[in-house]
Amino acid sequence: MKTFKMLLLGCAVSLSTMLYANPSEERFADMNSISHEIENILQESHLILDEELEVTIFFSISEDSKIQCINVASGNEDLNYFIQKELENRNVFGGEWREGIIYELSVDYSDTLLAYANL
Repeated sequence: MKTFKMLLLGCAVSLSTMLYANPSEERFADMNSISHEIENILQESHLILDEELEVTIFFSISEDSKIQCINVASGNEDLNYFIQKELENRNVFGGEWREGIIYELSVDYSDTLLAYANL
């Protein structure tokens, strides 16, 4: 009986951990964390990208603290759609964000390549 109780307790702990570890609920505290996520998206996109690519994202923050992409400009329409889809409705937190303000964030892809080459 003691073994059964330990097994049941282990299952309960595992289940509760899985419920709280939801990667789709990633939250961003500042522009640097969003910039880092865009760099990751560029690296993982599997799209053919120019070496000298600049991506500019215009977004606002909704009442429920989620990113609302307004426009993504990079010169590559497939990449624009991909980044917008990846960032849309991601959670933000912290006192830096204000509802109704349109934020502009630019990421230079050549810097991303150099940063990953130096690791």
